Amino acid sequence: MKKDLKQNLVGITLFFTFCVIGMLFSDRLPLLTFIGIIGLAGTSYFIFRIVTDAIGFQRE
Repeated sequence: MKKDLKQNLVGITLFFTFCVIGMLFSDRLPLLTFIGIIGLAGTSYFIFRIVTDAIGFQRE
């Protein structure tokens, strides 16, 4: 569990950084809008994994 949580937190941090950079600088380079969307989707995915793991451990 602890290793998975670390990986999830690193993933959230990385993809959230992509999201922020993509949204802040999308006016300079249109490709960054796509990077921001990927970052938002990745952040949502890792949050979903953490919540799903938490629910699974709660039911045990």
